Amino acid sequence: MQTNRRTFGKTALKATLLAPALALISTSRVFGQTPLPPGPIRFIVPYSPGSGSDTIGRTAGLKLGERVDRPTVVDNRPGASGMLGTEAVVRAPANGSTLLITASTIVINRALYPKASFDPLKDLTPIVSAGSTQFLLVASTQSGFKNMADMLKAVRKSPGKVNYGSPGVGTVHHLAMELFKIRTRTSVYHIPYSGAGPAVTGLLGGQVDVMFLPLTFAMPHVKSGKLIALAIGSDKRHPSAPDVPTLTEAGVKDTNVSSWYGIYGPPGMAPDLVAKLNAEFREILATDEMRQKFFAQGIDIDSSTPNELKVLAEKDAARWAAVIKQQNITAE
Repeated sequence: MQTNRRTFGKTALKATLLAPALALISTSRVFGQTPLPPGPIRFIVPYSPGSGSDTIGRTAGLKLGERVDRPTVVDNRPGASGMLGTEAVVRAPANGSTLLITASTIVINRALYPKASFDPLKDLTPIVSAGSTQFLLVASTQSGFKNMADMLKAVRKSPGKVNYGSPGVGTVHHLAMELFKIRTRTSVYHIPYSGAGPAVTGLLGGQVDVMFLPLTFAMPHVKSGKLIALAIGSDKRHPSAPDVPTLTEAGVKDTNVSSWYGIYGPPGMAPDLVAKLNAEFREILATDEMRQKFFAQGIDIDSSTPNELKVLAEKDAARWAAVIKQQNITAE
């Protein structure tokens, strides 16, 4: 019995000594030659809690932590249209311990703030796209518009008389309508507000005629009869609003105004670490649990390779830069 106890003790001691090494080997299998460092993974969200990016951090980000045995922290750093939080990631160590979850506003900012200290297309490492949010063009019940034909008739008859609201200059809501104006060659007067809440209040109260709103934000008001859905700014109709035509169907072509979400890292991340993080996130995003949670928040999952996210961001940056230049939009 004494021998057995000694043998057991030696075995337990050996297992204890081997545990850290085994953990490192396990992590190395997941992350190849460049394992994640010990400690938490910090997801910086450059917007307020409750945003789409915040939802992704608190769902997919948490799942990543569980899969790689790391605690996760969602760090909301709103300000300057997402620029403050983004810059914090640009300056962070390139070891995977700090990641950015952002929206397509990041590439709009590139044209609005040309003197910024960083370039999101060059100074961030694309990891994976996480999904997209569709926008509805809605009208106030006081506008008298029942469909897109009514609105187009009004804006062509009296240029500048019809107005639209937005949460502020440079937001997707703002640029979506400016793109609409380019495509339809019409004049619609812009009323910028200091945030989405005041803008929607103006829309519901009739001070604003029309506005682009995220699908899930707009639909409760549409279903209650407080707003009129004119069209959806995506390539196809959405399951949440199957009776709402696309802008193309309503006679306005080439006006896809969807907003996408992406996960990025600091510049200079090791390619094998990026590849493994991409694979982990794509597996997470493919689960029914994530699809249900995202759908409830109005996010359609659409994961990608790092290069696909890079191409998407570059294409979107060029498109919005052209709108900003043509419409002579400057940040306020």
